[in-house]
Amino acid sequence: MLSQIFSNSEEIVKFLVEIFFIVFIIFSAIVIYIVTGKQQAKTTLKKIDVPLVVAARFKIKPDKREEFIELSRSVLEQTIAEAGVISYSFYEDLNLQNHFIFFEEWQSREALEFHLNTPYLERLMQKFPEFINGEPNIRVYEINKVDYELPSTTN
Repeated sequence: MLSQIFSNSEEIVKFLVEIFFIVFIIFSAIVIYIVTGKQQAKTTLKKIDVPLVVAARFKIKPDKREEFIELSRSVLEQTIAEAGVISYSFYEDLNLQNHFIFFEEWQSREALEFHLNTPYLERLMQKFPEFINGEPNIRVYEINKVDYELPSTTN
């Protein structure tokens, strides 16, 4: 059939080579499209770090109060210097004697995990059973959305 269309075998070879290159180019384009599409999908599905908030409340034994405050202040100063911390605060509840609150905001879970493994926090955590009176209430919140921010009351 090809010999009827083409006058000699040289033309047939040229035709087949052209067909081969056209098929090769189309196949290559399909492969590139599939590969880049998968890369884009991987990029789209990449895990995104969300900010975390830690709210820790606990009661301290009255005779350990000053030692706890001193150790907590040293942790506070060092933690504020950490990369990945948004805010880190330590409060005493004015309504409940010897009740304290750590309120922390972290850029990511990795930043919080780094903090939890620092030597200064480990020192506090080792002594924590001596300080605490009852069970702590520690919650970690992942922040997926912030609806609004209240205006500042200071000028």
